[in-house]
Amino acid sequence: MVVTRGESMVWRRILFALGMLLALGMVHATVFLNGTVGKCTVMSPGQTKMFVLSVEEPKTAQYIVTITSDGLSVYPQEIHLYLEGNETATRWIKITAPIMVVDQYYTLDVSVYRADTSQLVESKQYCFRVYKGILGSQLPDVTFGYKDVRVEKGTVYVTLYVTNMSSSTISAKLDSDYGRVTFDMNPVIVKPYRTVTVNAEIPVDEYLPEFVKFYAVIGDTTKEITVKMPMPEAIQPKIFIDVPERIIVSGPLTEVLVTVTNEGESPVTVVMGGKGLPAGVNVTSDEATIAPGQTVAIKTYITAPRVLKTGTFLSKICVKDTYGAELACKYTIIEINSQSKTAVETTPSAKGLTVTMTVSNGAKPYYGVSVEVTAPKGWKFEASPQTFDLGAYESRSIEVTFVPEKNAVDGTAVIRLIAPDGTVIAQKVVELKKSALTGYATAGSSSTLGLIIAAIVIALIIALIVKKGKEVEETSVEFEELTKKE
Repeated sequence: MVVTRGESMVWRRILFALGMLLALGMVHATVFLNGTVGKCTVMSPGQTKMFVLSVEEPKTAQYIVTITSDGLSVYPQEIHLYLEGNETATRWIKITAPIMVVDQYYTLDVSVYRADTSQLVESKQYCFRVYKGILGSQLPDVTFGYKDVRVEKGTVYVTLYVTNMSSSTISAKLDSDYGRVTFDMNPVIVKPYRTVTVNAEIPVDEYLPEFVKFYAVIGDTTKEITVKMPMPEAIQPKIFIDVPERIIVSGPLTEVLVTVTNEGESPVTVVMGGKGLPAGVNVTSDEATIAPGQTVAIKTYITAPRVLKTGTFLSKICVKDTYGAELACKYTIIEINSQSKTAVETTPSAKGLTVTMTVSNGAKPYYGVSVEVTAPKGWKFEASPQTFDLGAYESRSIEVTFVPEKNAVDGTAVIRLIAPDGTVIAQKVVELKKSALTGYATAGSSSTLGLIIAAIVIALIIALIVKKGKEVEETSVEFEELTKKE
């Protein structure tokens, strides 16, 4: 079979494409959503399910996983992972199907990006079918809502109702996102075509959140409503907070003092938190109980074991009650600096000049740091290691050895440690002078110079031996002649 030039080019392109696919496939992450079965995972309208997301990547780095859908409700939608090479990380994700659906298909997209380069390393799509089913007409048609909200004697009463418009009796389990809510009936049994009212009670001796969410769980379906809480002036706690105008984060744990004042009429137990914080930064504290009219300085901890970005960020430091409701917040500037410090030692020797750079990193990790060196003419250099990873708050040493050749000229060398994103982590300028080296030997001719020196030394020794031998011989001859005359 004769292959034409055009066919040959086509085959080359095909083989090149296959090679690229194989090469790319070797570095892609592995993403798997446990719990999905078949071509499409089936869910009922309004149903909520928990799935385990598994991610494995051959390269050690920080990754961002995004989870999006064209109709499903997904939480969380973004996950930050630090993956060790070829190790699997797992996270729970919650998926909720839309309610007003009879039979519809949806997609769920999972994408994995390198946090430092924003490079997409894997993307996978899953299919979901939201299906009411053949027996859908027999499923309970339930309405969940509230009629009114009132305050009586330090208690908020919310009148909830559950309406059953189906031909079968249903059971609804009530719950809320606020820990101090109680119900006068739970679960709620509702007969066909009936409505049952339930009173939810919330004490207001402590701060109420602005909104409370109530849930009615009926089988696999969860219905949700949000109720705005009344905030009478008499029952609102008066909490004031004072925070530093700027907080400098220079390590994995930074302590600051936050002053909290309680001008309300009852004691409040609080903890510290934050809003709008940089990725990788958290705010925590121990609980503190503040009496009416008391001001307390609370030791607050800013934790930043690993961050994605450095710089200054406008954030809020908040004081919360023990149920998570915010009592007061105040803006502050959080400054995260890599704070990389470099210690340098230079060691001259017969081989050349060795420069040891020890870098103590700050909060931001760097992966794939390279050593770049420029040197004057005639100087050879060798870096060890040439590339390395530098974790958050980690110290690492590298050595660069400069050796002069015969034609080496004095001048300035520059050593730089550069991250893949172009960040110069550390830089050192080194003056190179052959005369400053102790017994330096030029690169490529050191052995020859040593042989020449050795030859000269041997010749001098031989010359001395010969000279001494002649002097001894002459002395012996003179002694013999004197003896004969006598």
